[in-house]
Amino acid sequence: MARFDPEPFLLYGLRGKVIVLTGGANGIGAATVDLLYENGALVVFGDLDADAGKKVEARYPERVQFVSTDVSIYSSLLNLFHAAYAKYHRVDHAFSIAGVSEQSSWFHPSLDLNSLENVPEPIVLKVDLLGPIYFSRIAAGFLRQRTSTDGNEGGTAEKKSLVLVSSVAGFMESPGLPIYCAAKHGVLGLMRSLRCSLPQTHGISVSAVCPWMSATSMVDDIEGPWQRAGLPVNQPAEVAQIIVGLAALGDEGNGKSIYVEGGRGWDIETGLEQTRNQWMGQKQSEAWLEGEKFLRSHPASAAYWLGQNGIQGSTAEEKSDQG
Repeated sequence: MARFDPEPFLLYGLRGKVIVLTGGANGIGAATVDLLYENGALVVFGDLDADAGKKVEARYPERVQFVSTDVSIYSSLLNLFHAAYAKYHRVDHAFSIAGVSEQSSWFHPSLDLNSLENVPEPIVLKVDLLGPIYFSRIAAGFLRQRTSTDGNEGGTAEKKSLVLVSSVAGFMESPGLPIYCAAKHGVLGLMRSLRCSLPQTHGISVSAVCPWMSATSMVDDIEGPWQRAGLPVNQPAEVAQIIVGLAALGDEGNGKSIYVEGGRGWDIETGLEQTRNQWMGQKQSEAWLEGEKFLRSHPASAAYWLGQNGIQGSTAEEKSDQG
């Protein structure tokens, strides 16, 4: 895998930029707010933890705004972006960081015909997958708005980015975390699809960050034993450095998935691309590439039709269903 180690000077390019992010009250999100503030950015962040969110805002009242946000609710995320747009008249970068860990055991060993009658609450899917999907759709709409330096629409194109936080569970198996693992795989799939279209249709680079064990409240129960076993741990500030570094990289960051272990980052997409003939087979890889070219260019394909008509969010069939 290719190392990803963003140069600190790149972060200075975010000075004066408007960044909207979720999960900014604690952990990796709060560390990201700190780093953005240190580099002169204007931050509007959402979180469900109002007490912690207000404390973060109080540290930097002149350039950081907290908005109470439930990422599982579309209107709540929309309100977050509206708050940023109303204050600064633009959005330059957007980071989807909020997440929750596995909440209940859908596949408990005691599962039987009686317990199947109890409908499990899909909160992990709502927060960790539906939330990033909602966030990405709304972010795409706001990020594509081009403004000049005086805040008027129609300015020159600037580097815009969307960074999605997935997990090592987004590309590796995670025993005991089936719903979390499914959601994080979904986030990586979302990025891999959007990286093919949003740069062209919206002028937005799309990337993902996939941290391994990180010292946040989500892993309080196992962090101590994990460290005593000599296993690597990410500090929130180290993951924040990767997130912000991807945004600062601009177009060059598009399509990257950065695996973060022990505070160091590697782009897994480069490795997958370079070894595709090995794990997929050369014949199959070549056939897949031909198929991708076809889908990108053939008028009958959904990808071509959506791109050529500038439509996003819904297919024609979905639009007719919605009236």
